[in-house]
Amino acid sequence: MSLSSKQSKATTSSVEPSKLSCSNALWRVKCSVSLLTGFVLGVIPVRGIFGFLAFGLAQGIAGLLFLTFMKLPDYVLDHMEALTEHVMMSFSCFTVTWIITYSLFNF
Repeated sequence: MSLSSKQSKATTSSVEPSKLSCSNALWRVKCSVSLLTGFVLGVIPVRGIFGFLAFGLAQGIAGLLFLTFMKLPDYVLDHMEALTEHVMMSFSCFTVTWIITYSLFNF
């Protein structure tokens, strides 16, 4: 085997993404976005329904960007599944972060 063929094997991905690995990556993205959104909305004194709408918008954009950049086939992760998966876990992270930062910076 020549050196160039070894380099091309090392740099190309021939492994199909699994549903579990894509789900884990999506969870990390959505949790990070929810923590960031909660922190920003807590520092800027946003209250009530506007915070929840901002969370929903941020989660939707995060799911769509994840699908756009990963270019996954539909049998691994479809659009509706990417938008609805891990919503409750990220909502709890968002709510706790939002309440704590709002209380620290605005009281």
